[in-house]
Amino acid sequence: EKNAYNISVGGCVGYQTQTGASYYTNNAPMDIDCTLTTSEEYTAIDKVRFNAGGALGFTTTSSKEFSYLTNTGNVTAKIVSVGDIRIGGACGQNSGGTMSHITNTGKVTLKEGSTAGNILDVAGITPCSTGAISDSSNSGDIVIEKGASSGAGYSCIAGCVSWTQGVLTNLSNSGNISVTELKSGKTYQVAGGVAWTEAAVTNIENSGSITITGGQSGTLSGIVSDDKIANIAGCVAWLQAKK
Repeated sequence: EKNAYNISVGGCVGYQTQTGASYYTNNAPMDIDCTLTTSEEYTAIDKVRFNAGGALGFTTTSSKEFSYLTNTGNVTAKIVSVGDIRIGGACGQNSGGTMSHITNTGKVTLKEGSTAGNILDVAGITPCSTGAISDSSNSGDIVIEKGASSGAGYSCIAGCVSWTQGVLTNLSNSGNISVTELKSGKTYQVAGGVAWTEAAVTNIENSGSITITGGQSGTLSGIVSDDKIANIAGCVAWLQAKK
């Protein structure tokens, strides 16, 4: 994307541009400790992104197909970013590709002190997708340690997919989710399946537990302090219909 600043880290590939990818497997742990700042050329925080995934960091364009990507290694990250943070067990961000048979069994941990200037997304399969995903699963636990925060943007934590504009079909999560004192600039979504979707979802299953401790208001009611919304759900936390 023009004038965007992306840092992408993956166990197999950090930034994927070639047509299609299949049978990538990462079994090694990933431990990230990073502070991301930019020059004056990149002043818009929504154009500054840190993407990390156990198998793939970032995929590009809708012409790509990705299948049978597997991550078994634990992904642990402490990141301070002026922009977005997106951490996935299997893939950090799917930018338009069609994905199928994606599997993550590794634990994903966002460590204490991690802060995003804009958006914070963490998920077992991928935290961000604008392409379709099908027949995929996560069994790795998701842990958000005390005090992680997003600044101007939202926070989405999910067992399968944090945020999507692509159709999701046949996804399952059995990993447990634990969130401690998460602070969010806008809306705050936590789901076993999908935290925020702007597209159709079919057959999303969750059997993992969700544990929320503390937060902006110290409650899990529908509305939290400063007019911020907290949505907690087993399968889908926020479904946004499009005309």
